[in-house]
Amino acid sequence: MALSAGGGPNADLDAGDTVGVLMASAFAYGIAQLLVLGLCIVSSQGLGPGATSGLTAGWILGLAASIYHVCGGFGT
Repeated sequence: MALSAGGGPNADLDAGDTVGVLMASAFAYGIAQLLVLGLCIVSSQGLGPGATSGLTAGWILGLAASIYHVCGGFGT
């Protein structure tokens, strides 16, 4: 890693590996979102179709809010 090689926390980015870091981050984010969606679906199995659609709608709103935040929304 960059820290073990004597670089700071941004050593990989300073070396020009921004695309690699972006791709790894996007992949990890996608996997995490799929896990959350799976948990919503599994947890609503015994609750009926209304619970499934409600949890899925909540996941979609949460996904939209997190993407909006990452893209510079919410005044940051």
